[in-house]
Amino acid sequence: MPDHHQADAQGVSRRKFLTDCAAAPAAVSGFLNPDGEAVTAERAPGGSTKPRIIDCETHIFPRHWDFRGCRVENLLQDMDRCGVDKTFLMFYSASVLASPCGELKDPNAKRFGDSNEQTWEYFIESWKKHKDRFYFFNATDPREPDCIKKLEQQRKLGLQGLGETQPATQNILPNGPEFMPVYRFAAEKGLPVVLTMERWEQSLCLKSKDFDDVFDMFEKVIREFKDVRFMLGHGGNCGSCKARPFEQYRAANERCYRLMEQLDNLWICACMPWWIAQNKVHPSFPKLLEHLRSRIGFSKVTWGSDWPYCGASKEFSFKSDYDTVVDFFRKETPCTEEERAQLLGRSAYEFVTGQT
Repeated sequence: MPDHHQADAQGVSRRKFLTDCAAAPAAVSGFLNPDGEAVTAERAPGGSTKPRIIDCETHIFPRHWDFRGCRVENLLQDMDRCGVDKTFLMFYSASVLASPCGELKDPNAKRFGDSNEQTWEYFIESWKKHKDRFYFFNATDPREPDCIKKLEQQRKLGLQGLGETQPATQNILPNGPEFMPVYRFAAEKGLPVVLTMERWEQSLCLKSKDFDDVFDMFEKVIREFKDVRFMLGHGGNCGSCKARPFEQYRAANERCYRLMEQLDNLWICACMPWWIAQNKVHPSFPKLLEHLRSRIGFSKVTWGSDWPYCGASKEFSFKSDYDTVVDFFRKETPCTEEERAQLLGRSAYEFVTGQT
């Protein structure tokens, strides 16, 4: 069980950090009015209250080369059926994932539509129609020469967060010169950032295949930009350790947990699609949540599905229904009602808005 004196101290420290975020001019509630100005009231435009259940990773596409059920209406149907109030809707196009070691090797690949422009237009129009159901995140590509200009434009449209970042996929270092302007933009605008360590073992730019060397770079960023709210996506180290027995997986993530104990500006997302496959929950997943609960506390832990890859269909990718994903966090995780409220939505709300 957690040390309650330590947990109380961490809670006070976290509340102070969030209070400072809310007091800072750039830190906003996560909502913008039609003129792009911050709305800092507790209620969102239209009078809606704080969402109770927030999925911290979803995506939509005009179509997918393997699957057609990845449109916004499919996601909304799943959310409504399962009682999910809002999600982090994360944009990326095929080019964001393309590099010699990325998910897409061919720079001309069209996984999500006929072009990057079509994918973007579909995303932004969907978000504009359903702002009350989504937080607008962008998995930016710092390799683009006009990256910051695009972020400025997206901010005026209502951008509410950055990520999930893709340094290894894009074959650049997480603390390299390409990403520094992105982190500075987040700091200036009060935007949260979701970091991902996916594919770090495949990246050609990493000379070391030791996770400690990789994590050193992420830790430098998180410590340097101490006023930015960061979240480790996909549970932290999602390299080959995720296929190992739980104790080896836990040990491979020890530095992630240790840093979370030390810093107030760091959350972690238990979005583990490979552990909810074919509508079955991997035995390591409940062990991970119990470890996070006792070690960190659910005030710094969120959940995510990675829809449509996990949750959209038994016929696609990880081949699971959304009900299976949501019910695992809502019903099958032993914890108090207060802790469940934190895990299901309150922690995500604090992360994305900077408000308690």
